[in-house]
Amino acid sequence: WACRQHNKMPIVEASRDLFDGIGLMRLPFIDPPKREIAAIASDFIARLGDDAREEAFYLVEVAESLGSKKNRRLYHLAAREIETRFAAARFAHQNEAASAGL
Repeated sequence: WACRQHNKMPIVEASRDLFDGIGLMRLPFIDPPKREIAAIASDFIARLGDDAREEAFYLVEVAESLGSKKNRRLYHLAAREIETRFAAARFAHQNEAASAGL
């Protein structure tokens, strides 16, 4: 990981910079199972809708402050999954609109 605070930004902002820039690589023997990540992402989306990604990043910050590397990684990967799902939904919506001639 990069330093915890990039130019004295809060941890969540620095995490977003890492997420938006480089991205994360999933490590299959160290990271939580994919089904756990998917379950958390689905739960956040169902309960929070558009705010799901922000909640995941908030929990990354909480896990960081509590010193829980495992939970920090879990919520980071969940935020990535949420963003992937939202991007797929936007893409599908754009394709539907384009095929409908809108």
